[in-house]
Amino acid sequence: MQYLLLIYSDEKQWEALPKTEWQAVLEEYRKFTESVKASGHYRAGEALQPTSTATTVRVRDARVLSGGTATLSDAWGSLIYRVGADTKTASDEQSSRAEIVQQVELLREQVSGVSLDEEAMMMMKFQRAYEANARFFQAIDSALDTLLSLHK
Repeated sequence: MQYLLLIYSDEKQWEALPKTEWQAVLEEYRKFTESVKASGHYRAGEALQPTSTATTVRVRDARVLSGGTATLSDAWGSLIYRVGADTKTASDEQSSRAEIVQQVELLREQVSGVSLDEEAMMMMKFQRAYEANARFFQAIDSALDTLLSLHK
């Protein structure tokens, strides 16, 4: 990501500074520029033209938007408000829909889901039946062994 840094000041303020103070400010700026260059983040630098030659339109507090009823600041504030309100509405709707999805999934699990308690109870029931069958066949096997031993 790259950034653009514009340093602007009123030229009349520069003219009012004593020469030593003006030179001190320029020296600080030079040191700052050298540190940015040394860090490898410096891309380019150009002096800005004096404001007396500027061709920009200065409309800071002029009512130029919404049919001449709003300033740029008013329009910006209105935009920020709308974006915030829309974001809040979208967030609320997302939360509401997430709850609906959760409720539908819960209903689906209740209808088609498997109860772990019921499954454990059925497994124990089948295990007891298997054990009973095993004892039955063991008794039959023992009775047959006894009968065969008597026949010999």
